[in-house]
Amino acid sequence: MALVGAWRLLSYADRTSVEEPWVSTFGSDPRGLILYHGSGLLSAQVAAAPGDDAAPWRYIGYLGTYDVQEAHRHEEKIVGIVLHHLDVAYPPELLDEEPERDFEVVGDALMIGDGLTARRVLERIG
Repeated sequence: MALVGAWRLLSYADRTSVEEPWVSTFGSDPRGLILYHGSGLLSAQVAAAPGDDAAPWRYIGYLGTYDVQEAHRHEEKIVGIVLHHLDVAYPPELLDEEPERDFEVVGDALMIGDGLTARRVLERIG
């Protein structure tokens, strides 16, 4: 499966609507890692870089499982929907979020989010 592996975060951005500018939620140099294990286990950790006091958010992290709800090839991309089922999260309100996340894999690049109001860009490690 295209998601299995370790993914290093390159950027993490949000906006409230497509008319609004993108906000770098964890600053201009976010740190993060998402692990999708072949057994279905999931771990995600995201933090602002040390010393980046301007970042709107400092840290989120969660553990749980994942299920690929839908995936298909579109030209050179694999696009689909992955469900993140959280067992533990910080901050705890992440447990109330919807589990559905759009994704797109192109080679060793992963984008999670709808690309319109949420965009997390990662690269495969190893």
